[in-house]
Amino acid sequence: DADTTRVEFGYMDSFHKQAYRLTLKDQAIADAALEGKPEPYRHLDAAVLEAIVLRGALGMSEDDISHLNGLQYSKSTADAREAIESGRVDAGFFLRATPVEQVREVAAEGESMPPKSTYFYPKVPTGLVFNLLE
Repeated sequence: DADTTRVEFGYMDSFHKQAYRLTLKDQAIADAALEGKPEPYRHLDAAVLEAIVLRGALGMSEDDISHLNGLQYSKSTADAREAIESGRVDAGFFLRATPVEQVREVAAEGESMPPKSTYFYPKVPTGLVFNLLE
């Protein structure tokens, strides 16, 4: 669902093994947590997850997040669920794909996207074409 007017993401932990949809009830909470960021950025699911949950509730630092200390990313929902259900990880958050329009709005404000908030497939193969420069 591409409704970018509300912030939401999924959550599942290895104890309950039940998936939940978490929805931000008051945008003012995200606005306060992301003070100084442009309005389109404050509506990104990934930005709100990072600011309110990872940094706020879990107390993770910039270093923890940027160096994946205590974090693991998966591009596959099935792989993430399996890791949670098997107990290899304690919990997981599931993000919706960021709509291209939302990426454009954030870029138009001169802001970079949060880590792992964009995943485009298929990827352009790197090194497939070489051009000899003389």
